[in-house]
Parts: sequence; structure tokens; C-alpha cells
Amino acid sequence: MKESILHILRYFALFKHPLTADELYQFLNTTATPAGLHLEIESLIEAGDIIKRGRHFQRSTDPDYSELRENKEKKALEMIRQSAGYARIISKFPFVKSVSISGSLSKLSAGAEADYDFFIITSRHRLWISRTLLHVFKKLTFISGHQNCFCMNYFIDEANLELPFENYYTALELKTLIPVYGTTIYDRMQQTNAWTKQFLPNHSGNPLAKIAEIPSNFLLKRFVESIVNLIFPKSINRWLMQLTDWKWREKFASLNLSDQEYDQAIMTQIHISKNHPHDFQKRVLEAMEDTNSAERKKNVSA
Repeated sequence: MKESILHILRYFALFKHPLTADELYQFLNTTATPAGLHLEIESLIEAGDIIKRGRHFQRSTDPDYSELRENKEKKALEMIRQSAGYARIISKFPFVKSVSISGSLSKLSAGAEADYDFFIITSRHRLWISRTLLHVFKKLTFISGHQNCFCMNYFIDEANLELPFENYYTALELKTLIPVYGTTIYDRMQQTNAWTKQFLPNHSGNPLAKIAEIPSNFLLKRFVESIVNLIFPKSINRWLMQLTDWKWREKFASLNLSDQEYDQAIMTQIHISKNHPHDFQKRVLEAMEDTNSAERKKNVSA
């Protein structure tokens, strides 16, 4: 368990983000009990490997991030409260079945340039219709300067709720989502991705913060959906996917990504839309591996 604790603290040190005891337990990648974890933490503190500052634990070799963490958490909680209003707007769009807060906010961390990130589930075979309508709306938010309030970079549809890339990063992103709308399908998605248990065996399934669920009785939304469903929606959905894929490949050609890198960072499939051109997942996992390698070399030389 010692190496597991240090591993998780190394991971979050990449974000200058020390953890509380409960977060450490939830994010641990090995099975534990709260009592067993407490004993191991005390042992690591006594050995000088980790330190406790206020409510938070971090490695003794890291700078003091405790005040930064407190400030980012305070800001995150305020942004989470505000995000309910933005999620409500998203939920009113046709074929949106579920909206969850994602990204750094879902880990209670909001830096100076934090955005409002949302993970969205749509009706089956309607993802690209819903996404296109939402992104046309987002273009209009530039007029009022609210474009960072509607960062919608990850969509899946209810026909395929299993996420690709089974690793610690994806598991953490999925388990820390904060559902705001459509909790029934959100729960079904979590159950479908049972593989996350191998990376986060102690996680309770509860988000770090909660927001009251948005009601779903929007008559205008249902009316628009019924109209769209009459005009070959599957064909339109596929055409919009192909159009978006063509535009993205042209837009991101300058990044010189290999086919594998492109498909991992920018996914345009009928049941999934992911637009992370700088592939934050890959950067984090590579940085983590570099940190682990440096730590192993340090231990060998010691």
C-alpha cells in the first residue's frame, strides 16, 4: 500500500493538488480499508515520506501546495454552483439525455483559467445532431464572452455507454463526474464501465460535490425532437459526423499527428465525439511514467 499511496500523491502532484484522507482512499489504486490506510499514512509520515498540511497530504519532497489547493477548491465550489445554470441550458437542447460536470472542477480544483467542462450523453443515433446544435449555440456565446462556460468536448450516445482507453486517467475522469441532469442514464453508464473498479477499487461511486438534479419536462425540446425524428435523422446524424470529421482533419493537420495519435485525441465515431487535440490524457500518463521512472532510479541509487 505504501507504493500505491506515493503513486497517487505523485499523480496529483502533477496538478499541484494534495489530497484529503478521504480522497486518498477513494483514488487509491489498490484495495484498502480506511483503518489500514490510516495506519499506513501514519507510518509514511513517521518515515518522512509524506507530510500533512491542514486537511491535506502530500509527498515531503513536493513544495507546499496546501494554500493553493484551498484556494482552488473554494473557487471550484463556487464555479460548480454557477455551472448548474449552464448545464440547465445544455439540457434543454434536443436529444441531450444527461449532463455532468467534468474536468478539473469535478476534482474540486479551479485554477486561474479554469473552464466549465461538461460530459454529455445523447439519444442513440442523435449525437451529432445534438452536438452540432450545441456548438452553433456556443459560437453565439462569443458575443457575450461566455464561451468558456460551455466547454463541451466529450459526447457519447446511449447506444454505446462504454468508454474507450481503460486506464487510471479515464477511470478517474469517469468516477469523478458530477451529474447534474439525467442521473438515471448516468448511473447506467457507470455500471456499464465496471472496469473502473480495477483502477479505483475503493471508490464509493459518489462525486466529490453534489448539485440538485435539473428537471426534464421541457415541452419545446420534445416537440423539436419529434419534428427532427421525421426527417431521416440517422442519415443527417451520419452526415454531420462526416462533415465534422472533415473539418477537424483540416483544422488539426498542422499538429502532424499520426493516425493512432489522432484517433486517440480526436474521436469522430457514430457513438462518440471527443475533441482533445493536445491529448491531455497522453501528456498526463507520459508525465506520470517519467516521474515513476525517476523515482525508481532514485530508489535504486539509494
